[in-house]
Amino acid sequence: MQTGAFRSKSFGSHADTDMFTISVNASFVSSYYYADRTFFPANNNEMTFTRSLLDLKKFFKRGMRRSYPGRFTGDTGITCRAAYLGTYSDYERSHAGHNPVHSVMVIPRNTSAYGTDFTRTINFFKTYLNMPEDPENRGYGMYTSTQVNQWWSEPT
Repeated sequence: MQTGAFRSKSFGSHADTDMFTISVNASFVSSYYYADRTFFPANNNEMTFTRSLLDLKKFFKRGMRRSYPGRFTGDTGITCRAAYLGTYSDYERSHAGHNPVHSVMVIPRNTSAYGTDFTRTINFFKTYLNMPEDPENRGYGMYTSTQVNQWWSEPT
């Protein structure tokens, strides 16, 4: 979402064929390339590469189905509410216009209260991967057995 190519279009208007150039550093290569050689280059010296939106979506689907909530849902058939990949939860905090009665866990969406805002990440999963948000609107993804099983049956 940080690339000029992504930012050049309005959110939700990207096509699966849109291409994005990704640049990483050597630390990223040593930490993450091994985890998904389908997505990351086979050559560790290749730190700039191009992928389509479809490639990115498949990458995230593989990650979600391999994650704990993805495996739990796939194995049990029980819908699971969990943080979207790349996000985390924190206790709900007061901020301008919002004073929670009970402190529950939420995915941060207010920079002044939490130091980060995952709104764009949450919207990416909802918009481009059709992954619903929890009905309480706390920023969690809904891992459903139907969707997880679909991810397992899709070609990588």
